[in-house]
Amino acid sequence: MKRHFSFLLLLLFAAQAHAQIYYSEPYATGTGSSWFDPGDLETLLTNAPDGSQVWVKQGLYDISNTIVITHSISIYGGFEGTENNPSERSLITHNYSILHAPSQIMIGSILSVNVDPYNGIHPVIQNISHFELDGFYLENAFTGSWGGALRVESVDNLVLRNIVVRFCQAYDGGGMYLENIPLGYMENVMFWENYASCYGGGLFVSDCENFIMVNTAFNGNYAGCSNSPVPPHLKETYGSSGFFFEQSKIDVHFMTLTQNSFGKGGYVARSTVHFNNVISYPDSINIEYNHNDTVYYDHCCLWTTDHLRLQGLVYMPYLGDWTNMIVDWDVHNTVIETNIISSNPLYDLNTYFPYPYLQSGSPCIDAGSGTYGIPYDLFGLQRPSGTNMDIGAMEYQQ
Repeated sequence: MKRHFSFLLLLLFAAQAHAQIYYSEPYATGTGSSWFDPGDLETLLTNAPDGSQVWVKQGLYDISNTIVITHSISIYGGFEGTENNPSERSLITHNYSILHAPSQIMIGSILSVNVDPYNGIHPVIQNISHFELDGFYLENAFTGSWGGALRVESVDNLVLRNIVVRFCQAYDGGGMYLENIPLGYMENVMFWENYASCYGGGLFVSDCENFIMVNTAFNGNYAGCSNSPVPPHLKETYGSSGFFFEQSKIDVHFMTLTQNSFGKGGYVARSTVHFNNVISYPDSINIEYNHNDTVYYDHCCLWTTDHLRLQGLVYMPYLGDWTNMIVDWDVHNTVIETNIISSNPLYDLNTYFPYPYLQSGSPCIDAGSGTYGIPYDLFGLQRPSGTNMDIGAMEYQQ
């Protein structure tokens, strides 16, 4: 896993060394050739050449239109305007650039953007090689289709890092919608109070291979699941307020799920997912019945394990009706749990609201595994700060 991550970083650094760089700040109208002549952000994102970078100064950017990006590009926010490299930015206190938009950002070679989500009509797309977004707040974006703030489809190499997604709405993926990503990496991303009328209040991931998530948190998101095939009284309904993983292979490291609507942190459907150092409390992670999911929990703090069994009315397509039965998830899915904590993790929801840090005395402190040893938490603070990694996205500073 570390080797995979190191190789990905080498590719990114090599691309940075040869990329054309453009610069933007709020209300700029220049050419974007330097910090002294910054350009309009929407114009640069749309028209910058393939493989270029856009460096974005701290501040508020009102995005008035849906931005469709059909070329490879890296977008870095959070600059003060004096840096010579993205690594010189000071992001530890979330000094991000803010994209405030009524519309979304769409990534991919999308030939038609008139999408009808209710009838499942997808746009015609062709893979682009690379998209990177780093150092942004994405807020107040809305769409009637997929991905309130960000929709990415058919990108060979996707990197999303240092992002807060808040107060966004969509049909699926209230915050983000990611589909058909052969190689993806997400690091230091917070989903906060986003809304999906159907699935994935914060995040919807579909048909993604080799997708890695590190230091992610889901707090206060909501999913309505308006067309759920499961009766309202069963556990799947509203089961994806935080995230929805579908037909994907995902490795999750250092995640926190809490206070998402109906206590449903996430949902796994037809996927293989490794959860490592994850807190899901009091939220549950639901697993779709009878679809041969493979889910691993290692060094996790889980509210309950009874979500591994579904009992009640289940729709049987070959019978054409609802049938009262018990489905044992251990027959139809593979669920492996090791080093599980089932007690209250003792959040501190006040010090760094809405980031659910741990209180002193939490059973999750020093209880994690260092197999994916990233040296900082979601807030940019040192990890580990004690004798071992903490479980969850935030490291208690001892």
